[in-house]
Amino acid sequence: MGLGFFCGSGKIRHKYTSEEAEGELDLKQGRRRAWRKSEFKFGGPSQSGDAFPLLQKGDCFYVENGKRWLIYNDTLDREMHVTMHFDADAYVFACERTQLSREPSGWVAKIVAYPLETVPFVFFDSRHVIYSEMETVPQPLTEAYLQKVNTAAVARLQQEKEELMGIASRCCAEEEILRICR
Repeated sequence: MGLGFFCGSGKIRHKYTSEEAEGELDLKQGRRRAWRKSEFKFGGPSQSGDAFPLLQKGDCFYVENGKRWLIYNDTLDREMHVTMHFDADAYVFACERTQLSREPSGWVAKIVAYPLETVPFVFFDSRHVIYSEMETVPQPLTEAYLQKVNTAAVARLQQEKEELMGIASRCCAEEEILRICR
């Protein structure tokens, strides 16, 4: 399952027992309906599923899509460091960027989600999963990330300039250049 309560800035703590499952499903469905009515600040996750807030202000969400969970960062200026602890008997599998480790208390999955990113986090062998703790820490963007994004933007700008120069060299009228670029 994925329902807990907030404590601190970004921690959710709760441990499920099988007797609580039915009541927790009702609470979870109520939260799901509440978040469906809400709007995301920047459009929402790029993948479908039920989104649940990881922070009280809703800047970061986990998205349940069947047996797969994704993390969505709904900010422009922060990276979200998400850590989730799962019971030892859970069958948890890491997605591409997720760091998954086994500890005496169970599985620990960690990931960093960058602005407006919906990133695959973990997937399971069943739909009903038990977790014991979840922590989300928003941090300023690192210099390395900003450099990577700027380098990619400069390369794309250069490519677009070259394409535009190629179009402009074949014709002279500005209206025709604009028509081709559309």
